[in-house]
Amino acid sequence: MSSQAVDQSVQAEHVLSVGVSIVLYRTRAIQIRSLVDHLFEQGVARVYLVDNSPPAFGAFDGWAANDRVTTIQTGRNLG
Repeated sequence: MSSQAVDQSVQAEHVLSVGVSIVLYRTRAIQIRSLVDHLFEQGVARVYLVDNSPPAFGAFDGWAANDRVTTIQTGRNLG
């Protein structure tokens, strides 16, 4: 087995089956990008960003898509 295959195998073992939900209100997602990156570095499998800001706020403006991040816009503060 090549060292690259071993590295990928080790990385796969470190992905936790943990999902993290972060609720935003009048906060731009790019402001918490380092937090999201850190969660992935720690082995989190998926992050859900839920934006409860008014529709015109644009919490995901400038956010670079990531297949492990699900973005949800509710358009209102659900409490």
